Amino acid sequence: MNHPALALFVLLSTACGPTPALDERAAPEGVFARTAGPALERHCAAPPCHGNEARPLRVYAPGTLRADPSRVHRDEPLSADEVRANERRAQAFLSEAPSALDALVLAKPLGRVAHLGGVLCDGPADTPCAELLAWARAAGLP
Repeated sequence: MNHPALALFVLLSTACGPTPALDERAAPEGVFARTAGPALERHCAAPPCHGNEARPLRVYAPGTLRADPSRVHRDEPLSADEVRANERRAQAFLSEAPSALDALVLAKPLGRVAHLGGVLCDGPADTPCAELLAWARAAGLP
């Protein structure tokens, strides 16, 4: 199966440092769009952070980075393709983690692993980590 967007992601992300490998962990359809997706959009998608093409975990969000460059800065809902792209990239940060709290997508905002954006949550029950945790657990991580 040919996935040019995935190939581009791998190429760009390796230029920016190590990126976790994609694995088979995936939450049931729709869980990401209700939980982790909005949390990443609200808390992580600023242009200096993950709303930036140069980041291995880049996040499309209304008003910032968009898949279609002509739509950048438009405050309109994400397309289904943008939501799926966000989910695939975030899913890569679940790979090889023995538990949800060890997954990079949670360990970084919790301060368990160095994060240039600093600590974003006081604990796993704090927003946005609670939303990320719900998604990671739906993907099968304890």
